Amino acid sequence: MKIAIVSHEASLTGAPIVTFDFAAHQAKSHEVFLISKDDGPLCNFEHYREAIPNLLVTDTHHRKNRADFETNARNAIPVLENFGPDIVYVSTAAAGEWVAAAVWAGYPCVHHIHEMRGGLTNCINADLFRTDLTILADLVVAASRTIVEDLGEMCPAPLRPIYEFGIAIDIERILRLRTASVPAPLNANGQALAAGARPLVAMSGTADHRKGADIFFAAASALPQFDFIWVGPWEFPGMPYENPVLSAFRSTRLANLYVTGQTENPFAYLDMADLFLLTSREDPNPLVVAEALALGKRCVAFTGTGSSHTILKENGYVLSGEVSVDRIAAFLPTLLGRPAPGWLDEKSAAFRDRIDTRNRFPALDQKLREIAGFPAAAT
Repeated sequence: MKIAIVSHEASLTGAPIVTFDFAAHQAKSHEVFLISKDDGPLCNFEHYREAIPNLLVTDTHHRKNRADFETNARNAIPVLENFGPDIVYVSTAAAGEWVAAAVWAGYPCVHHIHEMRGGLTNCINADLFRTDLTILADLVVAASRTIVEDLGEMCPAPLRPIYEFGIAIDIERILRLRTASVPAPLNANGQALAAGARPLVAMSGTADHRKGADIFFAAASALPQFDFIWVGPWEFPGMPYENPVLSAFRSTRLANLYVTGQTENPFAYLDMADLFLLTSREDPNPLVVAEALALGKRCVAFTGTGSSHTILKENGYVLSGEVSVDRIAAFLPTLLGRPAPGWLDEKSAAFRDRIDTRNRFPALDQKLREIAGFPAAAT
């Protein structure tokens, strides 16, 4: 089977990582053509370069490309026709024009959506997504139950039930990289973290408003008895992202808040932590929670953020409502004042098995085979 897989970018973030992982998995048994609308670090990972021989960067990300939806869709058709896929898999709402291109060119298409209401609205406003794509695609795949609900309210009902896939992570890679050597994270004073000296609270992602960088900063300020580490980009020179507390970080110079900057190995840093705290205001089903759980870490999230609470109800700690600095400051000292619970290791092992790409991707592969009219894979 020939599969064209489209990613809206190649950044070190959840949806692109899932897309590149899925492409690498599918390339073991199919001819895969991976299309990324933007260049990025994932394109240069040796693991992906070896696993995915056919990779095209179109340079059509909306940060650079101002053409309208129809123009972008028409321009995508020759790219697909040059490959001649049996099926097209489009990984996010931010690449919605490729769904239209596939439909207009007569190719079966799967649309995997990772955005919640706010993200979908942003994609609509940026002319990247149209609500009728859910009825044009042969199958809509959702990264969480929250996305299924938001699509149900915002879009026409698809022709077949939405497939709630959830997420999948490469467990083997995570466990291998957790022990790798990485540069020490630094605070605003340029001092390195003394790992293990005090309880350490981690968050991972792009330090912007949606990810709650300001909430994490305020929590570190309110809890000086603990160390806090932000794993991922903290500053964005020349990029449209904005860290709402970058100026405060530089002026306040909190001694207990450390940042890694962009890293290809967040797992070694997450492994240093005693607790993972999801501060995102809106995050459908972030990989970072699954990654922290896979590393055996205690995890805390809020029900108002997205669908992480469905995982953490059995494997971690869930606070109701929207994310709150006051409730974080009240809860964390109690939690970190106790040793990690005995059930954590057992639950982490079971969770790793359930969420592993090797166990999750075959079901998605089978969906593609059914739509494209290919026989089921041999078991």
